[in-house]
Amino acid sequence: MAPTSQQSDRSLLTLILDVSPATWGERDLKRTAQDRARLAANKRSVGPARIDDLLTSTVAFCLSFAALKRDNVVVVIGVADDEVAILYPRKGGSGRSSMGSVV
Repeated sequence: MAPTSQQSDRSLLTLILDVSPATWGERDLKRTAQDRARLAANKRSVGPARIDDLLTSTVAFCLSFAALKRDNVVVVIGVADDEVAILYPRKGGSGRSSMGSVV
């Protein structure tokens, strides 16, 4: 059976995020040290990004993707050390353009 145009126009976006506390803790320490040095020179921070920045940008990206077409589906997977979990959609959710629950 050939897919209808409705079925073939759906898109799936799968994001895999490294949310390892060790990785992000190390990045935060590095950024704090760099920020102190740059602040002493009257310069603004240039990174590396913090996990808050990553999550804010990820939500904005997913909302943009979902806004492109109503039937678009988003799945966000988190990986930390030896653990993997589906972060979005939550159990029983559809993953369709209701990213407000992630915020």
